[in-house]
Amino acid sequence: MKPLDPAARPSRPEHDVHLTENVMLPMRDGVRMATDVYRPARNGRPLNDRRPVLLHRTPYNKVETEATSGQCRFFAARGYVVVNQDCRGCFGSEGDVNFLIPEAEDGADTVAWLRKQEWCDGTVGTFGTSWSGWTQTALAALGPEGLATMIPNMSGADAHESSVRHGGALELRFLAWAFWHSAYNTQAALTAQPHVQAALNQGAPRFSDWLERMPIRPGVSGHPIIPICGH
Repeated sequence: MKPLDPAARPSRPEHDVHLTENVMLPMRDGVRMATDVYRPARNGRPLNDRRPVLLHRTPYNKVETEATSGQCRFFAARGYVVVNQDCRGCFGSEGDVNFLIPEAEDGADTVAWLRKQEWCDGTVGTFGTSWSGWTQTALAALGPEGLATMIPNMSGADAHESSVRHGGALELRFLAWAFWHSAYNTQAALTAQPHVQAALNQGAPRFSDWLERMPIRPGVSGHPIIPICGH
């Protein structure tokens, strides 16, 4: 049996990890994004040299995604600075959710801020799944300086033609997503009004009931010229 190539062996952690939570990064319109910074450390203190940065932007709670995957600590322990950010209007960040629309500018502003930090060597890589993949393709469309690599997983780039809409016709699953995410999102502006959370989480109507209250009716699809057979 051929011995395993040393270069192919799993990497091992070389550092401790220092976490700075909820740094509020300003965007071009003044809205601030809640951002956690994981840095390689030794004896509880972050290392002072400049290193490449890995960026993850998510609408699904930066704290929860890290608790589930452990990716930020994994890469920080192996020498990268890792930045985990709540997307606009989500959880710790300010502003309002506007499905995918602000991700290019918010991502570019975040990369520009990162490149100014004393611990960044000027190169930024991005990673993430689903919406966190869309944040990457949107960012890349602006061609920001310093963006070195991207790993978008199970994602897309043109929501009008694929994945969200098809030739403009909306996939109804994204209406379900909107109600679910609104109920799940603990962003301060949403939770400040108790009736909003109550309406979304306590005795909320079935999703099918919402569809029947919209212009969509039984027997009619999201596209006016395509009927649905049966109910």
